[in-house]
Amino acid sequence: MSDDFLEVVAQNAKLAEKSYRYRSIEILADLAVEAAKAGRDLPWDRAAEPENLHLLAAVSSALNERMDLTDEPHAEVLARVKAMIEAIDAAVAGKLVEVRKVEYTHSNGWRIELDCDQVHPDDPGMGTPAEVHTAKGSTSTFHCAWQMGEVEYEEVPDGVSAWLEHFLPLLHIVETRTHPSHRN
Repeated sequence: MSDDFLEVVAQNAKLAEKSYRYRSIEILADLAVEAAKAGRDLPWDRAAEPENLHLLAAVSSALNERMDLTDEPHAEVLARVKAMIEAIDAAVAGKLVEVRKVEYTHSNGWRIELDCDQVHPDDPGMGTPAEVHTAKGSTSTFHCAWQMGEVEYEEVPDGVSAWLEHFLPLLHIVETRTHPSHRN
């Protein structure tokens, strides 16, 4: 089961790159719920490779949303899904702590750089844990690019804006779980 699961994650990571992101997230979230119903664990720690982290963080977020909307009557299934969410978040945070910095590039050359060493919980305005680089080389913080829709007077293209939005769950994990004070 674990090798099959890792293959499913790898296939969906590739699909997610090709604009099937929402479907990929739903496939993995469905798989997680079915495993929870069957009382099985999935090897999230083995699936947490740098190229998959944004997808796994989005699956965790989707499972959290499902928890809010669920009509699942079985408390043990809900408890297993909650445990699975924690396992996903822990696996993603663990890999981020290990590699310290990850980078993702959009097909048009824009890229996001997430840097765990730039997280400062005592002074959130210090450091830039998420930076966006345009194809022309301009840079901005993730939040400026995503919320303002521009980087140094260059408008963020629609496709890039939607792409940036997909990184919000991963950015949340970077900001809340990778600093040593968060792991104690």
